[in-house]
Amino acid sequence: MKVRRGLSKVGYTAIIVVVVVLVAVAGIYVAFPSLLGVKSTTTSGAKPYNILLMLTGGLTATWDRANIAGLEQAAENLNSTSRPIHLAVVGNLPYDPTAEYDYINGYAQLGKYNLIIIADQDNPVDTVKIAQAYPNTEFVGMNIPTGNLTKNLSEITWNMWEGYYPAGILAGLMTKSNVVGFVTAFWFSKTAEIFNAFKQGVLSVNPNAKVLYALTADWSDPTKGASAASALISAGADVVIGVGDGMTDGVISQCASLKVYTFGYIYDESNLAPNYIITSVLWIPTAYYLTAVNASFSSNFGGQDWVYGARQHTVGLAPIASWVPSSAANQAEQAMQNLYTGQLTLVPNATVP
Repeated sequence: MKVRRGLSKVGYTAIIVVVVVLVAVAGIYVAFPSLLGVKSTTTSGAKPYNILLMLTGGLTATWDRANIAGLEQAAENLNSTSRPIHLAVVGNLPYDPTAEYDYINGYAQLGKYNLIIIADQDNPVDTVKIAQAYPNTEFVGMNIPTGNLTKNLSEITWNMWEGYYPAGILAGLMTKSNVVGFVTAFWFSKTAEIFNAFKQGVLSVNPNAKVLYALTADWSDPTKGASAASALISAGADVVIGVGDGMTDGVISQCASLKVYTFGYIYDESNLAPNYIITSVLWIPTAYYLTAVNASFSSNFGGQDWVYGARQHTVGLAPIASWVPSSAANQAEQAMQNLYTGQLTLVPNATVP
């Protein structure tokens, strides 16, 4: 999936590898802020279970860090001295089809990993081919073409779009101009689902509102995010949301400078503009990594399509800003709660606007 790329704060000139060795009795789990500073620990005797996580970014992008944190939390939960889990994380997975295939295949052919998780890629058919070539390694991919899951290949489908419906409710209630803006990098099924859920939320409380959009054609560049936000604000938007990594940082910065309300992305980003960020739409992948690793431990791994969203608490809202009227906050929070419990069911809409 693609809603993830961002500017790295650290320069990476080659493959980035972070190895995390988890030993239950050692208590070395490291939370999100210090992921890249974790120290490796070794254990004697027990054979380790080796898991490789492959990402497209430089490991400090929001999407990358969310995946790393989720997998670390899952591994900590499942780790034991009899089966210590070793995590390796590599970034900069290429976008070019040939280079992507060679990159993934290069790690698969090492034969050292029990489970390889490809958390994002532009050419999922590569995962299918590689899984077929290495039947003794288990793989988890995303967006695998229908009918291609096998005994050593499963996939994860995540419904982050569900969290954007209550965000849309907040936007629809906070706008005074009745114009709301939406910024992302490109249209594809996932960003279309997010846009349509957000728009549905806006219109559910404010049927007279318009939801405009702008595309940056870049996930990483905050300058392009700021420019897109400016264009929407010039068109009348007084609430603008960004969906993407470094690009969203530019949206937030520009909205704050122009005194326009906005939202954070994946993590609680209220500290970036506390007077203008209404809330952040959260994405917490721990639950589905627990499922994937547990399945890899068992004989029930292959051919699975694990779907995760609000019911599994992998999406949600950060605390809503105290300056948001309680009536608006309550409506959004109730909608989110109803999504958690299943009292509210939404239908995904991948139609590109």
